[in-house]
Amino acid sequence: MRPTPRKDNRAPSVAATGLVVWRLTIAAVALVGFCLAMLNGTRHWHLLGLYDWSQLTTLFACLVAVGGVAAPALSEGEPVLGILRGAACAYVMVTMLGYRVLIGGDYNLPSSLLEHLVVPLIVLVDWVFVGRGQASAKWWWALAWVIGPAAYLGLYLQGTQQYGIAPYPIFTPGSATFWPHVILLFTSFVPLFFAVWGAPKVTRAAARREPQLQTQPQRV
Repeated sequence: MRPTPRKDNRAPSVAATGLVVWRLTIAAVALVGFCLAMLNGTRHWHLLGLYDWSQLTTLFACLVAVGGVAAPALSEGEPVLGILRGAACAYVMVTMLGYRVLIGGDYNLPSSLLEHLVVPLIVLVDWVFVGRGQASAKWWWALAWVIGPAAYLGLYLQGTQQYGIAPYPIFTPGSATFWPHVILLFTSFVPLFFAVWGAPKVTRAAARREPQLQTQPQRV
């Protein structure tokens, strides 16, 4: 008798391969945007760029995307990466909206285009439409994501004190408007983060409802 060859269950599926390519693309785009911003049009690495929220959130999105490659493709829940993926999306949304609303920035430079528009949009698409775990995200995740901006505030204060330069003029420590602006900004994080948290849930609910509406008999 010839032995029946066993089916290799370890062969990656098309969906798994597509997920790897997709998240490597996110990581690559974020890494390019981060490097261009750190070089700032020169051939020298500007370490002070690590005090910029845009650079840090873009780098974080890159690392989370790389971590997503290591996670089991389309696994139920993605428990380890779930909260980090949501945090990456929440933070790049702050980057995109803050850049336009608070700073009035443009996209003339490739680094600005990648960091403040392209990366936020593809990370948002990944969070809302790719994977399954985010649909069951816990409500307290949105509150936990505030830890990131709080940690950045400490880094920001340390950097401005050490180097005497505020990366964002509207947030100049020591000015009369600094803390009111900070409080207003942090207050806006809560509804924004809950919107990020709820977006996949709304999308999944709409996707489940559409087939049900199509199968209902029509009245003549």
